[in-house]
Order: sequence, then C-alpha cells, then structure tokens
Amino acid sequence: MKNKYKRRRIILIVVIAMILFSFSASFGRYVVINIHDMYLRTKKFYFQSDKLSLTGKTFKIDNWPGLVAYPINVEINSRKNYLEATDYDIPYTIRVTNYSSQYISYSLDKNSGTVDAGDNSDSFNLTIHPIGTLAVGTLVYIEVEAKTTDPYAKTIKGRFELEVGKEEITFEIKDEPGAPFMLLDITNTISSGTSAINLNFNPNYILLDLTDSNYLHRTSMNTTNMGGYNYINNLGFNLNSESSSSVRFYKQDVTQDYSGASLTINNNDDYIFRVGGTNLITCSGTRN
Repeated sequence: MKNKYKRRRIILIVVIAMILFSFSASFGRYVVINIHDMYLRTKKFYFQSDKLSLTGKTFKIDNWPGLVAYPINVEINSRKNYLEATDYDIPYTIRVTNYSSQYISYSLDKNSGTVDAGDNSDSFNLTIHPIGTLAVGTLVYIEVEAKTTDPYAKTIKGRFELEVGKEEITFEIKDEPGAPFMLLDITNTISSGTSAINLNFNPNYILLDLTDSNYLHRTSMNTTNMGGYNYINNLGFNLNSESSSSVRFYKQDVTQDYSGASLTINNNDDYIFRVGGTNLITCSGTRN
C-alpha cells in the first residue's frame, strides 16, 4: 500500500513538472521574441502588419456562405507611427503554413514583396476557395506568415478562421456620444445576385445624409411632413452579394448614443431599433 501511494506521488510530481516545463518554455519563447523585437526597434527597424503579429493574431469571420471565394487583403508596413518609419527597403517572403486542406484551397497573388522606404507600405492578397459545398457550421482555418531576413530577421504570422453560416443580411448601428452622425452598417452574406435594402427611419431623431452614396443610387424614397417641411423617412437601394455598406445619418441630438438602441428581429428578419419605446429605424433586406 505504501509503495502504491509513493508511485502516485511520483506520477503527480512528474505531471506537475511537465506542466511547469511547458509553461516555462512557452513563456521563455515569448520573452525572447519580444526582447528581439525591442532590439530591432532600437535600430529603427519596423516590420508590422494590420493582420499579422509576432505571436500570431487570430481573425474570425462568421456567416461565410462557403460557396464563393473569400479574399483577404493583408497590409505590411515599416512604420512605428506617422512620424517615425524605417528609411530603407525591407524585402520579405510570404507562405501559408497550415490550412483546412479537406475543405479549402487557397491562392496568393504573390510569394514575396518589398516594403518600400518611400511609402513604408506593401500588401498581398490571400484568397480562400471552398472545395465543394460546405455545410452550415463548418469551421475552416488558414495560417500565413510573412518573413524578412534583410537586414534583420523577423517573422509575423496570423490565423484566419471562417465559419460557414446561413446566408443573410444583417444591420448594426455604430455611434458614440458627441458624434454628429451615426452609421448604419449593413452586411450582405448572400452568395449571388443583389439584394433590396429598405430603411424606415424617424426624422425626429435622425436625418439622412444627402451626400450618402446609397441615397444617390436609391431605388425608392418617401418623405413625411413635419412643421411644414418635408423630411425623408424611407430609403430603398440595392446591395451586391458578399458585400457591405454604411448609411450615414445626422443626429438631431448629438449627445445621444444610438448604438445602445434596443433591437428586435421579427419573423421576417426585419431589424427594429427602438429608443425609449419609439422606433428609431426599421431595416429589411430581401434577395432580388
């Protein structure tokens, strides 16, 4: 019995030691990577990206139809900020390191590039192609890295995850207190054709920006009379598949933050945003 407990204690000690070793190794690599990057910054060497990082950013895209190709643009830059940047060219290479090969293939528009000292910016396009028809709920991923060795060595990487969801049109209000306008963001994940968007809104609260491109390319419009003046309260326009758009509204009261408006989605998938029990804007989208 005594030997039995002794063996258990030894096993427990070994397991704890392995966990601590794994944590120490990971933490050690993290420290080494960041110390090296700090050293490169002292040399005014900046090799960065909007979607890639030293430890690897992860981007999640929901409601991908899984029927058409999905393009991802990745920016590479050599700027610390708008005032300081690297004053020499940085050549780099690009490669995909891992991906869901059973579900997708991919293409890169180039395998190498140069971050020019003139504008301190470059970019490449990674496109994900579905293999066959993917079922709703399927999660695919792809990992990519950009690497430079001249004049210093640095690797930045990222992971993109796409989940296949139902084709739909969604609406979201973007606003903050003190902002003169609010934005209505519209995302169309329907895979083909165009969709008809219809917005009914309350001009007591928000006024349509008449320079907005969706207004300029409208398919329909209605007005309401308030205090002897006609105000637009309805707008219709078309939105392409697999695309997004924003509609700008000026706020009657700039102290309001309409991003906190209550939202109800009815059986017709209409989005109804309310403020104090009053309809602010009702949004609907249907495939043409």
